[in-house]
Amino acid sequence: KYNLKFFPVPPNEKVKYLNEFMNLYYETMRRKKAFRFYFFNKNYFVELFKLETAKLYLVLYKNTIINAIVVLESPPFAYHHLAATKSGFYSLDPKSFGLDRIIDTYKKLNSKFKILYLGGGTTGKEDDSLYKFKRKFN
Repeated sequence: KYNLKFFPVPPNEKVKYLNEFMNLYYETMRRKKAFRFYFFNKNYFVELFKLETAKLYLVLYKNTIINAIVVLESPPFAYHHLAATKSGFYSLDPKSFGLDRIIDTYKKLNSKFKILYLGGGTTGKEDDSLYKFKRKFN
């Protein structure tokens, strides 16, 4: 729609995107005024990106990463673990675009993965904005 590009990062290239992912993630957590708990230290991300089961998906606009999603795989489940969106690009809805493409990706791996678990919100309340966003994909 907006000339967005979906890029599943090859496993051997994840580390190239580590710092960019961390910066985008921290930017997102600051913007959302997230609890301190969600500001994982660098070692957390280093170890996460080493995991063979951690997949990194990027959404690009004009060669700029505007959204990144980490999915953890444990067949038959794929678990949406972390996501981050660059400020100023919400009008392009890159997170929905990325999740749509991830869903398509896992549908193609039909025999291996049966459930893409998006998780819940952050408050447990019906009006939780993260929960409402994730419900759109049910």
